Amino acid sequence: MPQEQSLKEVLQAASGDLLQAIHATARGARDRFDDLARDLAALHNEGTVDAVAAFAGLKNSAQQNHEFFLTRHVFEKALPQLQAPVERVMGCVLALCREAGRDLAAGTILNAFTAFCVQDPPRADEAMRLILADPAGLAEMIAAVAVAQSTVAEIYDPAPVLDLACHSVVEVRQHAVFAIGRIRVPATSTLPQVMLAALEEAQTRETNDHVLAAMIDASLACLIRDPALQTRAVMLIDAALGKGQGASLHAAAGLLWLRGKEIPSSLRRALLPHLLRVEPQHTGTLDQLDHGLAMMLTPENPTDGLQFLETLLVTHDGRLLVESLRSTISEIQQSPALLATVITRWFLSGRKVLCEAIPQIVQAHRRVDLPIDIDEREIPRMDFVHLVFIARKAIGYLFMAHVAAASIVVTLMHHAPDEETLDALAALLIDPLLLNYPGSTREYLERRSARTSEPVRHAIDKALAAIAGHLGELAQIPVLNALQPGPSQRETHRRQMAESMATAMKAAERDSVFLNLFSRSTLLYGHKSISYIHTGESEPRRIELPLTSHSVSMEFPRMEILDPYGLDFTLRVFRVERLDP
Repeated sequence: MPQEQSLKEVLQAASGDLLQAIHATARGARDRFDDLARDLAALHNEGTVDAVAAFAGLKNSAQQNHEFFLTRHVFEKALPQLQAPVERVMGCVLALCREAGRDLAAGTILNAFTAFCVQDPPRADEAMRLILADPAGLAEMIAAVAVAQSTVAEIYDPAPVLDLACHSVVEVRQHAVFAIGRIRVPATSTLPQVMLAALEEAQTRETNDHVLAAMIDASLACLIRDPALQTRAVMLIDAALGKGQGASLHAAAGLLWLRGKEIPSSLRRALLPHLLRVEPQHTGTLDQLDHGLAMMLTPENPTDGLQFLETLLVTHDGRLLVESLRSTISEIQQSPALLATVITRWFLSGRKVLCEAIPQIVQAHRRVDLPIDIDEREIPRMDFVHLVFIARKAIGYLFMAHVAAASIVVTLMHHAPDEETLDALAALLIDPLLLNYPGSTREYLERRSARTSEPVRHAIDKALAAIAGHLGELAQIPVLNALQPGPSQRETHRRQMAESMATAMKAAERDSVFLNLFSRSTLLYGHKSISYIHTGESEPRRIELPLTSHSVSMEFPRMEILDPYGLDFTLRVFRVERLDP
């Protein structure tokens, strides 16, 4: 469709079907919404079409011949320019808002209605009179009209909205309280004090969670407009959260994230104790809390954020996994100093829920040759007991991430106050780390030994020599056929392992986003794969791809085969140990 074609011409071709004409034009020229909106407003104002009546019948249904939001967007653009009775426009806007359902874009048309009222100030007053005559039927319009009134009035009177905040219908109260937070207030106005006083009075009687959530946002708006109200606003938010549940906690988590840099420290301290009640299954609230918590973990002062994270994990005691706090984990991973503090403090605490969180933070981040430090400030005394205790915790909880565990032990060796402590830490390198992982752990220690201090290098070299001697002695023992599995036993074991790995692979493929995007074919033999790309031209294009190998290897702990119960017992002891207070 040519871009210069007007809506009037398209409308004539569409046999008078306004919505179909608008949809056809909008779909073919998405960069001409402003021109299309002007055409629609002009046709309506000259009486050629009735845009309000037409759009009042727009349905959000798959059976319609037009896209609902695309078509509605044209009306949003045109609405401020329309000349139409306020009551009819309100009915149309309300119908379009409700027809959008729970879509996040449902309420965008209310902003257009605000602009419609601002274009002619008496419209806002008339709209408010209509709302007061039928608050329950027009509740969704309260905020849009209140914003319009406060924009055009020289001296705005919030009394109607404040009265609606005490209405008997919950939906009316919720939208009225929401409107209080959106009212436009001059810089020197005393309106924030009046509105906060009304919120304080309403809060004492309010029990609905969604209204309390709206009060939290409105109270913050009053605080931002008049910082002198900080104490009262914080007390109001604290009281609302004390009575609220999921919706109120969601609002509080939103403040911590979206307004984290604006809210005063006193409000943050009031929010955090209540946010400990967030349920792990409320993922939307948890995501907001995660982003807000990540913002609190600043390198300059992460104390409050780290303390809250610890308390949150301990409070939920395993029901909330740290892996669900992805932004928080990323923030910790990006700061070596913060990571050192977390590892040292949480291992020293001995709390199971905190120690189990460390592998989730460490494993996805550390390169195998990157040392993990400790925070000396977190260790009460740099002595044998505390250093060996941290080392045993690191091995117990990071045993499958054995290179990371070895890195922590080597770091602790640098802080050893005497030879006895150094030897005890070196012994932990031998058993259980090198004894179970003589491959990658040994390679890491050889690299680390080359760039460390003399006492630590000597201790590492002794540990490497000890494990090399142990493996050498084992190699000299002749093979005893009586202790070797027979061919049928080996075949049975291989088949069982193959079936187990195939089952695990299929389960992983079912959850794979990547594999679900593409078709898959199995090649039994050959050196290349051949595909045909259909480009829409004469013949498909032949593509040949050479086949390459891809493999992944991992090292299993040796004692898992030789002495599984002994290894399991050792690791359990390391995990359950606690320091005396």
